[in-house]
Amino acid sequence: MRAKEIEDKTSATERRLMEMEAKLAEREATAAADAEVSAFFKRMSKIATKTEDAPLTKQYLTSNPKAAREALARTAQALAQKHNLKTLPSAKAVIAAHEKSRRRELRDMGVDVEALSAGKGTTADKATAAKAKSTVAVKSTDKPKNGSNGATDGIRIPTKAEILAEMETGEIDLS
Repeated sequence: MRAKEIEDKTSATERRLMEMEAKLAEREATAAADAEVSAFFKRMSKIATKTEDAPLTKQYLTSNPKAAREALARTAQALAQKHNLKTLPSAKAVIAAHEKSRRRELRDMGVDVEALSAGKGTTADKATAAKAKSTVAVKSTDKPKNGSNGATDGIRIPTKAEILAEMETGEIDLS
C-alpha cells in the first residue's frame, strides 16, 4: 500500500510538471511571437519614414501611431490571408498595400491624392490653414431670412484646398 501511495504522488507530480512545462512553452511562444510582431512594426516604421513611396502611411504613423499600427496589422493580416501565408508578409508589401488602400479611400472621397503627395495641397499658406481651421465647424448664428428655412444661412462650406490643408496638418483624421 505504501508503494501505491508513492507511485500516485509521483505520477501527480509528473502531471503537474508536464502542465507547468506546457504553460511555460506557451508563454515563451507568445513572447517570441510578440517580439517578432514588435520587430516587424519597427521595420515597417523605419521603411515608411525613409521611403518617398508611402507619404500617407508615413504621415499616419507620425500623427496617430496607435491607429496606424492597428491599420497596418489589419493590412498585414489581409495580405497573409489573401496569399495563404503562414508567416507575416514583408514590411514593404504591407506598406505598399496600405498606401494603395489609403489612396483609394481618398480618391473615393474626391481628394486629389497626387496633388496632395506632390505638395500642392500643403499648408504653405498659414493664413489659409488658420482660416480653414476656424471655418470648418462653424455653427450658424444668423437668423433665417424671409422665405428661407435658415439651414445654410451663415455657414461657410470649406473649399477643397482648405480641407486638404487640414488633412496635411493632421487636424482631420480620415481613419
